[in-house]
Order: sequence, then structure tokens, then C-alpha cells
Amino acid sequence: MPRPLPTVDQLRRLLTYDPDTGVLTWLPRTPDMFAGATEHRRRWTCAAWNTKYAGKPALIGIDGYGYYQGPINYRYVKAHRVAWAMHYGEWPSQKCSHRNGDHRDNRISNLRDVDHQTCHRNVKLSKRNKTGAPGVNWHARMQRWQAFIRCDGKSRYLGTFRTAAEATAARRAAQVELGYHPDHGQPRKFPNHFIPKRDRMPLQTRE
Repeated sequence: MPRPLPTVDQLRRLLTYDPDTGVLTWLPRTPDMFAGATEHRRRWTCAAWNTKYAGKPALIGIDGYGYYQGPINYRYVKAHRVAWAMHYGEWPSQKCSHRNGDHRDNRISNLRDVDHQTCHRNVKLSKRNKTGAPGVNWHARMQRWQAFIRCDGKSRYLGTFRTAAEATAARRAAQVELGYHPDHGQPRKFPNHFIPKRDRMPLQTRE
């Protein structure tokens, strides 16, 4: 059974959030926030923690999907969901996604609380894609290009085409018609995968 999410009040006691930069920062802690058999031990642990962490960026571990994350109250949480909760006073009710596709850009203007379908309509081009456009592939038997798009949870067939460019144009027209995000299917500008700590860009310099 997973531990419950921290409350917004608990988050605000532990962290500050800058909505313009997206950076979460650890606040100094007090001895009563630490376990210990004696007051002296609690004070010592508190002082050591504040020296190491207070005033520094928080939740800066990076998971396999490129999201910042870290532990709070022995439970791992995603930094962008924490940012949303601290700014709006409640946890996101659905999927908290990044408008520009950069999973580490946690500015509040880049976050949105949307359903799965809306989130899916802003997916970047898969690295496994070989045609340069989502929903477009080569039909070997017909020797034609074909295009598809998802609508209401189902795949909609858009037809076959003589060239890849024609199939891609049909797919993009369907995206506009169905309200897909303008950046859907575009090549990813940001590496959304685990990055070793030695290679991470400092949060303060991100744009």
C-alpha cells in the first residue's frame, strides 16, 4: 500500500516554488521535524540537514521518462505535480502535462491538468518512427503510403496516397480538424530520458 500524498500544507512547509522558473527549493527545517531519542540528537540532525539541503533545488532526481522527482515523507513524487499543487492549492486531478514537451520545464505557464486524450494529442515524434510523421506508414502490398489518426480512442483510416508527403499532409489536416496540439508529432527538442547527475544542466540556468 503506497504512502499517502503529502498535503499542500506539508509541501508548503517543506518547499518554496517559483512559478516563473519552475524551480522548487528546500526550506530550512526545525528540530521537531526530525526523529531522535533526545533533543540534542534532533538538533544535530536538523543542523546537518539544513547545511546540506536548505536553500538548494529540491526534487532534482530524473526518472526514465525525463521528469524531475524525489522523495517527500518516504514517497517519491513528480516535481511538476508538486509544483501544480503548491501553486493552485490542490493536486492535479488528471494528467499534469508539459505544453512544450520538455518534462523538466516546470514553469506554471508550461503545466496543464488535462485528460489522457488531450495529453495524447501533444505527443512528440517517437524515436522509432521511420517516416518522419506520426500515423503514416508504407503499405508494401499496395505499394502506397497510408495515414491514420486516433479519434475517440479508435484509429481512423485517412486513406492511401502516392507519396509520403501527401499522406503526411492528410494526417496533419486531420490533426487540425480534431484539435490536436500544433506541436503534436514534431521531433523532440529535449531529451526526455534519464540523465546521469554529472551531465545535468543546473536548474538555475534553464530557460
